[in-house]
Amino acid sequence: MLATHSREAEIERRLKNLNCSGRSFVLIARLLGTSISESRLSEYVRGIQSLGKDTEDKMIDTLDRMVELQNAVFSAVDVNGNRIGFVQVAWTETEKVVDALTARQLAAIARDEGLDEDKRFMNLADSATRRTV
Repeated sequence: MLATHSREAEIERRLKNLNCSGRSFVLIARLLGTSISESRLSEYVRGIQSLGKDTEDKMIDTLDRMVELQNAVFSAVDVNGNRIGFVQVAWTETEKVVDALTARQLAAIARDEGLDEDKRFMNLADSATRRTV
């Protein structure tokens, strides 16, 4: 049995809260550069196998970004300006999800560096976000 506050339990809980399967998470994580297999993830969340702090940190970072994406979808609007509302990200559309996560990260960097005065990166991120539902 996993400790309630272990990183394994946290990852499992967050995946459940996102309604994201381990398979989809592994594919998303791989596309973002974290090498992990479904079987290793399964053994990890059951407390059978360790992944190492670096891999755990990358998985937590990926989950943070996924939660932020889901929150953005909750407040997003469609091309007609209508609020999308409480729609779940389609985590099985892993390439679209990774595109959105990457575009959102680029937009945040551009904003922080003062490089998005014309909002080109923000618009790209918003468009990629809408394609995840």
